[in-house]
Amino acid sequence: GVVQLNVASTLVNVRQLPTLQLAIAQAKQISLKHPRRLHAQTLLAQWVKEAQWMEDRPVLRQAQQLAKTGKIDALRSAVALASLVKPKRALSQEAQSGIVDWTVQIQTIEDKPILDEAKAVASAGKLGQAIQVASRVRSGRALYGDAQYLIGEWVYQIQIAEDRPILNQATGLANGGYLTRAIDLAAQIAPGRALYGEAQGAISRWSFERAAIWRARRGAASQSDPA
Repeated sequence: GVVQLNVASTLVNVRQLPTLQLAIAQAKQISLKHPRRLHAQTLLAQWVKEAQWMEDRPVLRQAQQLAKTGKIDALRSAVALASLVKPKRALSQEAQSGIVDWTVQIQTIEDKPILDEAKAVASAGKLGQAIQVASRVRSGRALYGDAQYLIGEWVYQIQIAEDRPILNQATGLANGGYLTRAIDLAAQIAPGRALYGEAQGAISRWSFERAAIWRARRGAASQSDPA
């Protein structure tokens, strides 16, 4: 066992992949009962990691070079190459980090034209159509958050355009003294809508005014009753 470990250590000093693999094979032959087995296992783990680094570094370097071009086909090739580095290998974390970054770049290149189209449609005043276009960016994609933000903005604008006339009409009724009708009309604006908070604030004011009027009328009626 000592001889095998010494031979393995000598081979490792060459720092070439074939000799390193031979050193690993030598270290693996040491008996589990050997007193230096723990030391051998420590060296073995180190050598295995180094061998994996030697095997995978050229692959990962090639992937990184491809990705530098920023072109979608090259980025896809970079992802495919980096995927050859299996989990739990010495460079697996670096490979996965590259895959994540390059996938984000790929998805951005693919989906940015969709968002550009949606913005152009929205600028033309076709908000409903713009929402449909932006909805083509699927959940989990790099630009999904951007798409959802734009959709939220356009939905907000649509809801304001739909509900502002209702609230304006209700305000007109309230100013004319038709508080109950104004309250009922403003209540048509549902929770979650862009003007729901404004509508509820108006309803609260009008309800307070109506209650004050009713109290005044009851007071006047009670004073007019005969003793």
